[in-house]
Order: sequence, then C-alpha cells, then structure tokens
Amino acid sequence: MERLESAVWRKRILVLTLSMVLGLMWACDAPPPTPEPTPTLVPTPTPAPDQVLQDLRYAITWNGELLATEELRVGTVDDSIVVYGDLTRFGPGPLFERRTVQLSPLLNPIHYSLERHTLGVQSTWVAQREGESINYMANDQAWYAPVLVPDISPPPNLLMERAPSALPFALLALQITEERALTASAESLSLQVLDVTDLLPVNRRMTVTLSMDQSEAIIGTVALAGEIEDGANPQFTLWMRPGSRMLYGVAFEQYTFGLLEQMQNPALRGTGRLMIERVSHLPELPEPEQAPDIIYETVSIAGSQGHLREGLLLRPEGPGPFSALLVQEPGGVLPPPQGLERLVRQGWVVLTYSPAGVGASEGSYQRAPSELLAADVRLVGEWLAQRPEVDTQRIVLVGVGEAGIVGARAIAQDNPFAAAVLGSFATDMPLFPDLAEARIATLASHGGWDAVDLERYRMYSLQTWQGWLEEGQEEIGLLGRRASLVPLRMWQEIDLVETLGQAQTPVLVLHGRADEWTPVDGAERLEAVLRARGVEGVEFRYLYGPLSAELGGNAQQPWADEVDDLVGAWLRDRLGP
Repeated sequence: MERLESAVWRKRILVLTLSMVLGLMWACDAPPPTPEPTPTLVPTPTPAPDQVLQDLRYAITWNGELLATEELRVGTVDDSIVVYGDLTRFGPGPLFERRTVQLSPLLNPIHYSLERHTLGVQSTWVAQREGESINYMANDQAWYAPVLVPDISPPPNLLMERAPSALPFALLALQITEERALTASAESLSLQVLDVTDLLPVNRRMTVTLSMDQSEAIIGTVALAGEIEDGANPQFTLWMRPGSRMLYGVAFEQYTFGLLEQMQNPALRGTGRLMIERVSHLPELPEPEQAPDIIYETVSIAGSQGHLREGLLLRPEGPGPFSALLVQEPGGVLPPPQGLERLVRQGWVVLTYSPAGVGASEGSYQRAPSELLAADVRLVGEWLAQRPEVDTQRIVLVGVGEAGIVGARAIAQDNPFAAAVLGSFATDMPLFPDLAEARIATLASHGGWDAVDLERYRMYSLQTWQGWLEEGQEEIGLLGRRASLVPLRMWQEIDLVETLGQAQTPVLVLHGRADEWTPVDGAERLEAVLRARGVEGVEFRYLYGPLSAELGGNAQQPWADEVDDLVGAWLRDRLGP
C-alpha cells in the first residue's frame, strides 16, 4: 500500500515538472506581454451645492456675546438652486430674518430677497437680475417709503449685507475651488459684490487670497484673507474646507454696524470683533432675568378701534400711590426702552406698551405717527389712571423721536397726563419733506457720499416720493412688492406748530445740539415761532450731545445722567416733590 502511494506521488511530481518546463519553453518563444497601463486616479467629485449647504447652522457673536443664530437649507425653483437662510437675532426686541437667494448654474445670484421681521413688522429688500444689470428695491419700515435703484451693472457675483449673515460667505466658499484655495498667496480670486442693505448700493471689488496666518484654522481647513474695496468693513478672514466647499467660520476684527442698526440697538455702537462660526446645534439664550425688588406685570389694554395693546407694567413693592410714567416705545420698529428698572427704584410706576401691529399688539402697523396712535396714548393713559397704586394727579407722558410726535398729538386734546416730556422730534417745517431732507444728509455723511451720490439718492427717494404724492397715488408696486403711500401723506400733513400750540398739558421739549438725525435748528425755529405766538406751557431745553443717543437707553438706564437730572428738576417744579 505504501509503495502504491509513493508511486502515485512520484507520477504527480513528474507531471508538474514537465508542465513547468513546457511553460518556460513557450515563454521563451512567445513575444513579451504588453504592460498594463497605470490607472489614473479619479478625482473626488465636487460636492453639489445642495449637499454642501443643507442644514448648516451658525452662531454669530459680537465681542464674544451671542448676537444671532442662523440655519441654511436648500431647495429648487424652476430647475434653479434656491438657498434659504433663517436668522434670529437677539437683543432688545427679537428680530427674525429670512434670506432667499436663487442661483444661476455658475452660482451667481439671479434673485435675492431679505425679509426682516422686527417685533412682527416686516421690512423687505429685493434684488432682481434683468439681463446684464440688477434692479434693487428697499422697503424698510423704519424709513419713509420704498426706494428703487435700477440698472446696477455689471450684475454682481455675490450679494452681501452689513447686517451680518453666514449665507453670503457660505455662497462665497462654494465659488472657491480646491485649486484656487490652495494656490500661492500671490494669486487671488476676484469677485464683484454688492451690499443689499446699503442705502445706495454699488458694486465693489472683493479679492480673496490664501492667508499666511493659519494659527486659528480648524484641522482640515484653510484660512483665506478677504478684502472689499471701499467697503464699510473691508477686511475679513474666512475658514473653509476646500474638498467639501464648506464654510466653517468668518472673522471681522474691526466691524461696525450701519447707522440705522446702531439706532435700533444701542449695544451695537462702536467697533468690535464679529465672528460667524459653524455649530452642530444652535445655542439658546437664557430668559432675561428680572430684578427681585421690582414687580413685573404683563398687561392687555384696549386701544383705538377696540384692538388690544400689549404692555409691561413695572412697579415698586408696596401699595402706593406712586407717580407714574407712560414711556412710549420710540416709534417706527424700534425695540422697547431699556433700563426702566432704574426709574422704578426712584419711586415711579412705569408702563410701556407696543403700538398697533407691533409685537403682540393687535391691529395694523402704522408707518407714520398717526392720530390713531395718539388716541392709543390717551386710552392707555386713562387705563393707567385706573390702577389703584397710581397717583392720578402725577401721570407723566414720555416720548422720544417719532413717539415724541405721537405724544404731541396726544396732548393736543383732553388727556390724563399731568405733564409730558418729549424729545428729539421738533421742527417748525412740515415733517415731510423737512425731516427727510435732514436725515438723508445724515445718511450721506455716514456713508461717505459725495455730492453726486447725495443727489442720486435724493432722486431715488425724496423726489420720487414727492412725485407719487403729487400724482395722488395711494399704493405703489415695485419688483413684485406693494406698499401703501398713506403713511407718507400723513407725514406731509403733520404741523407741529399747530399741534404744540394746542397742548392741554405742560410740555418739556428736549433736544441735543449735536443730534444729526433731527437737527437742532428745527427745534430752535419751532421755539421761536411758539414764543412769538404767545404759546405758554411749552418749554425747550438743549443738551450738548446727540439726544437720540442719550435717550436711546441701555441695559442700565433709559437715558443719561444729565437728562435724568434735568427732567427730575423740571417735574418737581410742575408736580411738587
């Protein structure tokens, strides 16, 4: 058996050996095989915009404090990519913004809209490409009427805003290919950009280059240095991951907000560090703390036309009766006054409320200081007089800016107020166009406009508005949006000489000599006219600084110490200690 198995294995070895020999002989006679080509590495596919931008979240901070959160998402309209950005800004009076950008195949904007909801009041900015130019319309409810700027050319590659948002920078990151992002710093990407929140929007050149300072770069990202020629905030650093085309962060070391935004939120004045950073979850701010020594009460008050007004009543502990201040919101779409707790600690009951259509108050928002708003002031004052803790003989009305105009109209009839303190609103001329002219000049000064720019903006705004009024139009349509012109006519019809001349209540009119928004010469002329007419009970006081800033308020107090002392002394003279 063993001999049989051994023979079998010898036979197998012999067959294998013969096969190897024959194979070697065939290989010697056959031509050499053609080598296989080295395979070419297939590049990683460039991520599509909908893959990059869907469900991105960002936190925006200002000097280290959370300012806003934003979430991006993507859709399609008519086979075009549409990117949406939903932003919530924190601070006095929550603000919600929705941005919508329709992109061309080359990722250039075809249509853009920004809808800003401030305390429920919507302002709109629209940019629409038409051929080789773009038409722009701003309908800011904090301004008199819509402004149309046509035929801006060439069409920009990118739309940006002075109101900070992650969306334009996320779109910028999409336009930077991996090759461009990693080239030598001497080469740069050049784009045409347009700020849609600029009152006089113009194309500006933006350059983006590889930054040599990679100290803050997240692992896997590169830092890019951006510069906007003649921009309000010209320099920034952007962090992105080239392979994914995804935005990770943006930093402006020296960032300033626009004039109107600073007026809406005094905390945004000055220059500071702005950061936009990608986050996995949107952070939340804690509810504002309430002072333990003050009683807070949310109230509903019947206003004009039967609509309810939402208010906040702050009062000291104890039964009273206390003197009371009705502090109107500043008017327009500005947030409620801040720092009212200081007044409560001085012994006042303080009531502030939202006008019609603002916040939780019912009714339609009034863009001009109308008689309906003045009727609300009287009704709210009468409600305050019914409170058991309030001294009915010591109720004082306070209003600044447009609220000062509303206050002047409120006290021109019988009212429950023992005195009124009104500021930063006065002129002897019709409020439109006189105040509009002054405020356009202020915008020109802050925007660095030359004489040509100023005249262009006057043509797009003031002259156009006056033309609409002369034509008797009640409503106007621009870029698919409609706006009422009734408030513009209301501004034109207000006469403060007649209104203050009919005041039924002693009035202290305050004004800042350095106030640009409502120049002091109008108040001085108004004082002279009223004195010449023998009007008594209306007194004027002038401060050295810009009153709108001093009374704008902050987290600690509603106005400056100088104003506090002056108003306190005047009220003691009128009401007693």
